Amino acid sequence: DVCSSDLYAAAERWYRRLVTLAPQGYEALAMSLAEQGRTQEAIALCDGAGATDKSPRPARRLASVLLCGRATAEDLKRVEPALQKALANYKDDLPLLATVANVRIVQGRPDEAIALYRQVLERQPNSPEVLNNLATLLAERPEPEKRRQALAYVERAIQLSGPQPDWL
Repeated sequence: DVCSSDLYAAAERWYRRLVTLAPQGYEALAMSLAEQGRTQEAIALCDGAGATDKSPRPARRLASVLLCGRATAEDLKRVEPALQKALANYKDDLPLLATVANVRIVQGRPDEAIALYRQVLERQPNSPEVLNNLATLLAERPEPEKRRQALAYVERAIQLSGPQPDWL
C-alpha cells in the first residue's frame, strides 16, 4: 500500500529534520500531519509558526490544514480567531482569502465565502477556480438573479480554461 503508515512515519522524520534546518519547512510537516488525520498537531504547528513568521503563510497553511485534515467543529471554532486576525491583517493576500473562503464553505457559512471570493475576483478576475467556486455557491441560492450570476461566472471560467468536467 503506497499510503501506508510506515511511509508517513518515514516522511514525517524527514519533514521534522527539515524544520530543524529551515523553520519554514513546517508547512510540509503540517500538511503531512493533516493528511494522517493528526489535525490538532498540524494546527499547533501552524500556531507556533505564526509566533515567529509574521507573513500570511501560517494562516494560509492553517486554513489548508483544516481543509485537508479531519477538522472537527471544535477545531474550526478554536482556529477562528487566528483566521479572523489573518483576514484583518492581510486583506490583500488573495491566496489567503480564497483558502479561508473554502473553509467558510466547510463551516456552512456560504455568504461569507461568497464575499471572500468576490474580493479575490475584484483583483484577480481571471481565476477559473475562484469563478467556478463562486458560481457553485451562487447556483445553490434560491434567487433567480444569483443563478444568472452563477451561469455567467462558470461560463467565464470555461472560456478561460476550457470545458472542465466539474464545471460543465
